[in-house]
Amino acid sequence: MAGFFSVLPRAAGWWSHPGHMSMFIYLLHPLLITNPYVMRAVFERLSALSGREVNVWSPADDGAVVSAVLPASLAVCALLSTPPVRRLLWPLTQPPLRWMLRRGAVPASRRGPAARGEGGSS
Repeated sequence: MAGFFSVLPRAAGWWSHPGHMSMFIYLLHPLLITNPYVMRAVFERLSALSGREVNVWSPADDGAVVSAVLPASLAVCALLSTPPVRRLLWPLTQPPLRWMLRRGAVPASRRGPAARGEGGSS
């Protein structure tokens, strides 16, 4: 445990904001990379850049195309950590506990016997 805390930064820097937003990026990136419209646009763009059809079964192997992946992924990370995206999608990443813990949220038939008043000591 001490080793983990020894590598944590003591001062905030340019890396602090992306670090705080990493959960948003981690949870929301599948919405982009598994979206069929986004995948189609990306494969069309990669095909245009490489001069041949690029798809899942025939990946791009041209150096210029492959070198575009890192800046594109950094741009996606930056996009997913922007305040408008966080404001719009916060219920998906940080649902309020009152939604999950309100009375009657789980029907009595789905609760355990102790919660329904059955069983236990008399």
